[in-house]
Amino acid sequence: MRYYDFDENRSVRGSYACPQPGMNLELLEDAPDDESKHIDGKWVPDQDKIDAKQAIQDAADVYALIEAKMREQAITALQTEGKLTKEGKAAKA
Repeated sequence: MRYYDFDENRSVRGSYACPQPGMNLELLEDAPDDESKHIDGKWVPDQDKIDAKQAIQDAADVYALIEAKMREQAITALQTEGKLTKEGKAAKA
């Protein structure tokens, strides 16, 4: 059981192990995950949080692809300039 603070859409703003002075909290069974909200006496998926988490993951995946491509281009340029061998070692001057 935890004490929960909800926004107007019943999404969790915060949860606490004990009551907090000056806060209007509800004592409920633990939420199943961080992407849930409490509606009509039960925990349900919070689609906004799920979508936001997916968007962050998608952005991270795109960033990783861009970073890998830039690294590949840098290695190719160094090899073309003769500064790096095909094995990835510094070329001897």
